[in-house]
Amino acid sequence: VASSLQALGKTRDARAFGALLEGLATRSWDETIAAGAVRGLGALADARALTPLLEAMRPESPEAVRRATAGALAELGTTVEAVRTEVVDAIERALHDKSYLVRTAAFAAAEKLGDKRLLPVLDVLAETEDDGRLRRDAIEAAMRIRDEQKKPAAIAELREEVDRLRAESQTLR
Repeated sequence: VASSLQALGKTRDARAFGALLEGLATRSWDETIAAGAVRGLGALADARALTPLLEAMRPESPEAVRRATAGALAELGTTVEAVRTEVVDAIERALHDKSYLVRTAAFAAAEKLGDKRLLPVLDVLAETEDDGRLRRDAIEAAMRIRDEQKKPAAIAELREEVDRLRAESQTLR
């Protein structure tokens, strides 16, 4: 069910939104179904997904859901420019989560998002994290974001063009 929900989100069909919300509310062992729904919401490339994802990232949410949400937020932030600032803020909060695994997922999400606004917090965490593995994750994420910033703007333009063509193709279908 979790894999199906994730695949449903990858269709980027607006009709999938309701089913993904239902999946998010479905209780299962280790919240596997909810985590699949969260990944589907991230892949949906729909700005409406931001609110349920932010809710899923709340500290009282199960750890498995928060962990999946970090990556889903990064994916949403790369496909929907309108929500990018809120996604950056949410990932920054996730970098300070009480759970080691959520923080690890947040470092990966920060790297995937590649937003330079996360660099100051990553640099601080690279110096102040108690766990050496998390310090290394912070250093590597910051390093990759800086490397990504050096790439020419033409790549970003090509990504935007591909996204536009993808949306146009979806409309034509």
